[in-house]
Amino acid sequence: MTSYISCNREKKYFFSILSIVFLIYNVLLTMMEKDKNLRVYWSFFYLVKKLLNIMGIFPINNTSIFYNLKPYFAMFVAIFLTISIVRFVIDHITNVAVMTKGLSLTLSYITVTLKLVMLKFYKNDMIKLHESLEKNFNNYINNTKIKYIILKKINNLYRLSKILTIGVGGSSLAYLIVPIIFYVIQLLKHKEKIFYVSPAPAKFPWSNDHYHVLPWIYDMISFTIGSITLTATTCGTDASFPFYLFQMSANLRVMSDKLNNINSDDNYYEAIRECALKYESLIKCRGIIEKVYGPIIIWTIISNAVILCSLIFQMSKMESIGLGSLIVATLYASSKALQTFIYASAGTFLTSESENFIDAIYACNWTLSSKQKFRTSILILLSQKPMIITACSLTVVSVDMFVAVLNTSISYFFLLKTMETKMEGNSSKDIIPQNNATLFQ
Repeated sequence: MTSYISCNREKKYFFSILSIVFLIYNVLLTMMEKDKNLRVYWSFFYLVKKLLNIMGIFPINNTSIFYNLKPYFAMFVAIFLTISIVRFVIDHITNVAVMTKGLSLTLSYITVTLKLVMLKFYKNDMIKLHESLEKNFNNYINNTKIKYIILKKINNLYRLSKILTIGVGGSSLAYLIVPIIFYVIQLLKHKEKIFYVSPAPAKFPWSNDHYHVLPWIYDMISFTIGSITLTATTCGTDASFPFYLFQMSANLRVMSDKLNNINSDDNYYEAIRECALKYESLIKCRGIIEKVYGPIIIWTIISNAVILCSLIFQMSKMESIGLGSLIVATLYASSKALQTFIYASAGTFLTSESENFIDAIYACNWTLSSKQKFRTSILILLSQKPMIITACSLTVVSVDMFVAVLNTSISYFFLLKTMETKMEGNSSKDIIPQNNATLFQ
């Protein structure tokens, strides 16, 4: 009997120790998760900051003259390349296959110019937005009780922005590497007369002779600067949009948590007043975002629909294009689709958190309270509508917008195929250098 009792005690001790170890493991795992999310947040912040700093459009005060001149230089580069590509497109307007190559790049550089103009012109508004959200968020990060709450779901937004940066950077790099590979292949084949392929379809003010190295060097330098401008501006602007919306969502999450733990016996008036003031501040932040990013989003969804259409059209001609062009077009199309999805998903993310906040207001047991003032305060908060982002009062920024862009791209694609069929019947094919298309043929 004594041995049986002793055995039971040993089992109890064993399971007690096992429970303690399991509890410690869970606590450590939770702490590691919190630290991981915090690292992801700072990585997200520095990604946005570095990309926008390259172009001189990060919202900070007291910048140098050189920093203030950077966006103007970037605008000049984007406009110069746009004009050069448009000249090429005009020269080959009757060849749909060649025209679409130039059209997609033209729209991309126009988009870059628009982003630079909007972020530079509304710099003071962006500084207000940045400082307002950053101040609140830093206070939340220093509070160990709510740090875990505000950093939820940041991985998804950061991962999308990081993939976009890699995709846009990769496609820009591919445009520059393909001509170099083509040059090396010709050297290895010991060709007497080297054909220098331009990085992209463009007609520059200097000579377009593809058998002389100097114009090719000018082309490479121009497109190298242009690629840096395109990558930094595109990825920096597109990453800053979900970043600011995440900070707004974090504020809503903190307010929801506060209301979930409130009752009429607490100092409810101060809590509700604080939530009302913060919500008012977030509405002002939303106004700035709609003013700055609204035109960018409208132009992005229109241009991306056209660009995706032209790239799908290029990829549909696999028998007439080289492997190099196919890879570049695939990377470029993927980055454009992802770019649209980032804007759409970020808008849906904010709206979802706003709806959760409204639900938290309704669920704080206000109907059971005997205090009329408490019930009235809750009713005032309930009168607020869910927060949505509207681009130029024309379209709601949500996942539905992404679906609409894809549908429009497919429609444009079939229109292009119809145009090509008619043109092939009415005119002969142009004999022109096909640039990257001849690389692996």
